Amino acid sequence: MKAETAIEMLQEIKNTIFSQDYSIKNDDLAIFTQIGTIICKNSSTCSQIPVEIKKLLSLCEDESLHLLINTVYTPLTPKLLIKEYTTDEEYPSFMSLQKDIEYMDYTIISEDAEKKDLEGLSYDDTQKNYIDTKISNIYEFMPLYDSGSFCLILIDLREQYFGRLINYVSGYANVLAPNLYAHIDDLIDGLKNEYYTYDPDWGDIEYPLSWYQRKLLRTDEYYYDSSLGKVMKL
Repeated sequence: MKAETAIEMLQEIKNTIFSQDYSIKNDDLAIFTQIGTIICKNSSTCSQIPVEIKKLLSLCEDESLHLLINTVYTPLTPKLLIKEYTTDEEYPSFMSLQKDIEYMDYTIISEDAEKKDLEGLSYDDTQKNYIDTKISNIYEFMPLYDSGSFCLILIDLREQYFGRLINYVSGYANVLAPNLYAHIDDLIDGLKNEYYTYDPDWGDIEYPLSWYQRKLLRTDEYYYDSSLGKVMKL
C-alpha cells in the first residue's frame, strides 16, 4: 500500500466515525453503557463516552484502524475494552493502574518537559511548569489502544480536557493529540506534506506519539527519526 492509499483510508475512517448516519450495534451499545456505569461509579467525572470514540471502537476489527497509531498497538473492540475494566487484578489490565496510582504520583508531562527531554536535559517532574496535569484517578481516562506492558493510548474524560488523546508508557504520559478529529487530520496532512512517512512493510505511519513533537515537524527545523521514536534537529 502506498501513502496515497493510506491517506484515502484515513479519510474514510474520519468520514465514518464523524458521520451522523453510522449506527452502533446494540450489543456494543450495551457494553458502552456498562463501561459508563463503571466510570460513573468510580469517578467524579461521570462523563459520557464520546460518540465518535464509540464508533471508532465498534469499527476496530477493521485492519485499517492500525493506521491511527501503529501495528504494535491493538485497537480495543468493545469486547476487549470491557475486559480491561472487569478482569481480575492479577491480570495486567488498564484497571490495575489505579492500584499503582494510589502509591505514587503519575503525571502527564508538559511541553516544557518534552522540550527538556528532546534537548537531553534532565528536569524535575514535580515542578509545576513540567506538569501538564496529574493523574489521580484512572477512571477519568479510558483506553483505546493497548500494546501490553502498560503501554496505552487513552482518552481523557475530564471536563476541562475532554476528548484529548494521551500516550501512556509505563508511568510516562504525554499528549498525543487534542482530540481524535485533530489526530486524524494531522496524520492526513503529515502524509500529504511528507512530514510523516508510510512504511509499506509494516503498514505503519511513522510519526511521533507526541503532539508537541508533531508541531515541531511543521517548523522544518526537525525530522522524525523512527529508530529513536522522536524528532531530531536538522
